[in-house]
Amino acid sequence: MPTAKRQASDHKCPSAAAVSGRAGTKAFGEGDIETPSATSSSAWGFYDGKLILAPMVHMNTLPFRSLCFEYGAQICYSEEILDFRIQHCTRKINHRLKTVDFCYNGTMEDYGIHGNHLQKSKYSEDLICFRTIPGEEVVFQIGSNDPVSALRGAEVICRDVKAIDLNCGCPKPFSVDRGYGAALIQKPDSIKDIIATLSRNVNIPVTAKIRLHDSRFGTQALCKAVESGGGSAVAVHARFTEDRPTTAAAPQALLTSTNGLSIPVIYNGDIFSPKDVKKYKSKSGANSVMLARGPMWNASIFRVCGNNFSNPGKNEHERKGEPLDMLPPYEVAKAYLEKCISFENGLDNTKKNILSMMSFRKLMGAKGVREQAESAKSFQDLKNTIDQWATGRKRFDEMTSSRGKRTGNKPSSQTTTKIFRAPMKLHYRKFEWKK
Repeated sequence: MPTAKRQASDHKCPSAAAVSGRAGTKAFGEGDIETPSATSSSAWGFYDGKLILAPMVHMNTLPFRSLCFEYGAQICYSEEILDFRIQHCTRKINHRLKTVDFCYNGTMEDYGIHGNHLQKSKYSEDLICFRTIPGEEVVFQIGSNDPVSALRGAEVICRDVKAIDLNCGCPKPFSVDRGYGAALIQKPDSIKDIIATLSRNVNIPVTAKIRLHDSRFGTQALCKAVESGGGSAVAVHARFTEDRPTTAAAPQALLTSTNGLSIPVIYNGDIFSPKDVKKYKSKSGANSVMLARGPMWNASIFRVCGNNFSNPGKNEHERKGEPLDMLPPYEVAKAYLEKCISFENGLDNTKKNILSMMSFRKLMGAKGVREQAESAKSFQDLKNTIDQWATGRKRFDEMTSSRGKRTGNKPSSQTTTKIFRAPMKLHYRKFEWKK
């Protein structure tokens, strides 16, 4: 299929040079933000040697991205938003919050699946589909299976994000059944068409996030499709489409399927602790690493990831000279809640994400807090729940420490903040390509 010609509109997102070269001082929200050029070495520099927050549905709204940036993430992806949904949004400047809001021109009902996760504005009838702040190092992930529709969506958003990523890896039925996400893994030509159309018409980097094809050569073809289409980087989730989250990722698959590429490769899969960063970067041979469930469970993982990474970002804690241990999860949840209140995030979305932070098999010393969070009717209820979690956990840690002193045993790794244990067991396998 030939690359689609430009049909979406008659204007083009200006380049970073055009933006930064304008004279005069702009008022908040006017015009564009400075973005890395898609055709220069700055695009490589933007993706090379970075700690990246992976796109996660529901989770990656502005409060969580903001928190991850504070802890040391260098790039954060948005959650996936489908092309036809962002097309029907209006860009609005929120002077009160100092944000840029993309408001859906419709109702939650006609938004379709996940419509209940639109953020209703506190002071208007606006339904917030996407919210950012000027200068945020955010990559907007778009779901699409059509070059023209992808471009129409990209043109709505491209002035306010650093890059655009095409989702080619989501295995969920709501995405695959529409021909989006992992359905594109079998269509490298379609991926190339979409990437080429976007990269030719928007002057910010365009990338794709894929999963493993059944064969090494198929995975190579997907990566080459991104590269030849003008993509600035490719992220690879090192699992097959049908793999369960408990199936261990296969970083070694990237060594043979991404070698020879002229664009940065980003590894994604099973980075749950700081030591995993260096291990999986080495095993995969990737330029950068992308974290998903690790920061979902405890976003302060970014505080210490830099200790095991070749090019760590300076976060606020490093600048202050503070020790870089992981924080207790209840402290992270409290900081996240404060961000949600500050950015007026919706209660339902906030509650869902705090419950994700409570995904441990045992919330030591905090029996019943999950149930309390599920029944929360207000932000104050959530704050009370987190306070109860903190009190119970501290009491539990004190008891464990006291018992350890009496018996001479070291505290369990589950009770320390320096060591993180994922709340699930992975099923390891000898990796083999299916074809």
